[in-house]
Parts: sequence; structure tokens; C-alpha cells
Amino acid sequence: LVRFGDAASVVKTLTAYRRIWGSKVALHWVDPKKCELVEPPDEEFDAVPWQDALDASILECFEFWLGPDNLPNDPFLRRQVRSRPDRYVPVRVFLRFNRMHGLSQDCGEIMRILRASQVLSVEGEGEEGLVRGVEDHSFRPGETADMVARQQEGLAKLAA
Repeated sequence: LVRFGDAASVVKTLTAYRRIWGSKVALHWVDPKKCELVEPPDEEFDAVPWQDALDASILECFEFWLGPDNLPNDPFLRRQVRSRPDRYVPVRVFLRFNRMHGLSQDCGEIMRILRASQVLSVEGEGEEGLVRGVEDHSFRPGETADMVARQQEGLAKLAA
């Protein structure tokens, strides 16, 4: 059991480090007041409202991944965005990202969080949920609409 002073530290630490001395760490978010401890703490635990910090971290990740600083330089996500004419990417694609392993694997919860974004558009629910940037940031410098259309056509043929 680890005690943190603020929610942002909790989320950043527990989602960044998943190994201690080479052993994989299983993360469990718990209310310390509901745990049976072998040795009671010297002072009372104050619950930290970590859920808001976790939600903010998930939202920040998605907005970055589908935003102008990442998407033009991320060939994997660009292919995902361009594989559908409406540019939506299934949320389950993001569950494979290392960062998401520590944040959340619950598509329903992720969709709830993403609906709060001003720069993302979401459709569907749970495992069938889709997300895209409101603006299309998948164009690389020097790319034309014709080049992108040809790539989308090629991806459609591969998917068929």
C-alpha cells in the first residue's frame, strides 16, 4: 500500500511504473478505508480523489494521440484514421498501447471520459466505441488530398 499526497502524483506514478525489481506489478485502485491492513497506519488515510486525475490523464492521452503534435508523425495511427472514410478509430485499438495498460481497459469508461472533450468526436458505446479528432490532423507536411485519397483507397482494398 502506497500513500500519495495528491491525485496527479498517484496517476502518474502508478501508470508509468509497472515493474519493480523486474517483477510485473498489478495495479488496484482502492479506498484505503475499505482495506483490512495487517498493521494499522499511525495516522488516518485521507482519500485522494484520484478518479478525476485518472480521467484527465486518459483524455490528455487521446487528445495528444489524435492531435497535431502526434498524428502527422505516427504512421500506425494515421493508417487507422485513414482506413475509414469518416476517420473514426475503434477505441479498442488504443487499448493495445502500453500507456493504456496502466490507465484503463474499460471501453465504456473510456468512452464516458472522451465525451467530455472539445477536440474529439465519439460515436457508439463500449467495445464498439469510435473516436476521432474534430479536426483532421493526419496530413503530413507536403501531402496532398489526392495522396491521402490514394492511401485510403489502398487501405480499403487491403481490408476487403
